[in-house]
Amino acid sequence: ANILGLNDTDDLRVVTFRLLPRNKNGRFTSEQLRQTEIVEKELLRDLPKKYTTSNTNQIIYIYKKDEQISDLQFRLKLEELQKKIQSILDKQNANAEFTVGIGKNVKGYHALKESFSDSKVALDYIRVIRKIIGVDNQSVVDCSELGFFYVFTDIKDKDKLLSYIPESLQKL
Repeated sequence: ANILGLNDTDDLRVVTFRLLPRNKNGRFTSEQLRQTEIVEKELLRDLPKKYTTSNTNQIIYIYKKDEQISDLQFRLKLEELQKKIQSILDKQNANAEFTVGIGKNVKGYHALKESFSDSKVALDYIRVIRKIIGVDNQSVVDCSELGFFYVFTDIKDKDKLLSYIPESLQKL
């Protein structure tokens, strides 16, 4: 926190950028891992390096709230950045989708773990969010878009989750 200049009163949120393989098997080839490096270089043109780190197929960014920028402007900036990077990947015939998960706003660096978890949930449930909002190609998602479905993200036991679904729908 000291190195990054973060304190207990800062308004923060974590944004996770992730490359998803379009081959659906979830495994990344060395080419796709190289593409993550390309994406990271592009992101660092627009984001502060000291608040950005990467691992395997994702890049994590800590956003420190700027009073000059509204939440909507921040969201629009991320959408523009996503489109730009996806365009670069498409031109290289990359077999990956560039997605952005936005965690909730938190107060102070002690709560960053919560925001990081939420940003990952947003990406893990991107298909659900796309169905909820009715946009099949939505690539920038905020955990708040899950709405009341967020309650179900903590249920890891498939049988317990099915208990919330009417029997007639379970067959579907």
